[in-house]
Amino acid sequence: MPNNVSGEAPTSGAMPNPASSETFDEKSMVPNPSAVQHPNAKLCKKCSTVIPKEAKVCPQCGTKQGLTTGAKVAIALGILGVFAVCSMVSCVACVALLADDADQSTTSVVVEPAPAEVPEEAEVQEEIAEEAVQVTVQDIMLEAFGTFEPMVFSGSGDDIIRDLPGGFFAASAVHEGSRNFIVEGLDSNDERIELTFNDVGTYSGTALVGNRGDVVTLDVSADGAWEITVFPIADLPELELGKDYSGDQVLIWESSARDLNIVHSGRRNFIIESHTAERRSLLVNEIGDYDGTVIAPTGFVLLEISADGTWSISSAD
Repeated sequence: MPNNVSGEAPTSGAMPNPASSETFDEKSMVPNPSAVQHPNAKLCKKCSTVIPKEAKVCPQCGTKQGLTTGAKVAIALGILGVFAVCSMVSCVACVALLADDADQSTTSVVVEPAPAEVPEEAEVQEEIAEEAVQVTVQDIMLEAFGTFEPMVFSGSGDDIIRDLPGGFFAASAVHEGSRNFIVEGLDSNDERIELTFNDVGTYSGTALVGNRGDVVTLDVSADGAWEITVFPIADLPELELGKDYSGDQVLIWESSARDLNIVHSGRRNFIIESHTAERRSLLVNEIGDYDGTVIAPTGFVLLEISADGTWSISSAD
């Protein structure tokens, strides 16, 4: 190794730059300008010695290397910028949320309908009356006496009709002959319990069956052709006040008068019986012509009329 002739401090102790082959003058501590400007070098913040950029402790003075003031300012400004951006995003999100809530509040508003007008009592009663089911006299008779399919029988001369429905029902008869036409009702023991039809010669009329018991058989006596139809009480026609009728009839009626004016024009018996739920009443029992006023039955009525001429029933009120 050669001797140091000049007596100067050897330069071999200079710290090499990790990124270059240039050295620094340790005695004067003056940095090599080319080393300071190197991208991989920096100055110690205390002694200004050029040290590697990544060094955390100055090898010259032993001072820990931290961030420079400029770096700190830059970092602070960066943090503030990020905070400002986040704040703006949060504000925008809040505004959007408030706007959405406002929309939902608007769309969820329910408009209450105006209170309905309360109808007058008379209107309510009228609506109730219209909605009520109208009960007819046919409905009452159907409920009281039931129903069945009408049965038609025909023949000539004497005959027996069996297997009738029994109970209370109606029968209409037509006879073409010159002598007696008699039809009697028999019970299940073939006992004669009522006289249903009794006329001479040609006949057409209607009568009630079952007034005096349960008729299940009809005994027919005739000299000519005949036809008998058996049918339910509910199928009977309804009385029309003031209408002209003739002969034997059975009519149903919902009483609408207090007194009745009854007129008959004939030569033989004229008899009117009324049947209600409470009683059976004889309204008229005369012979020949008749013109009189009687008290009308009340409620739903069955009227049985026996006559040989024309007759009418009118209200006398």
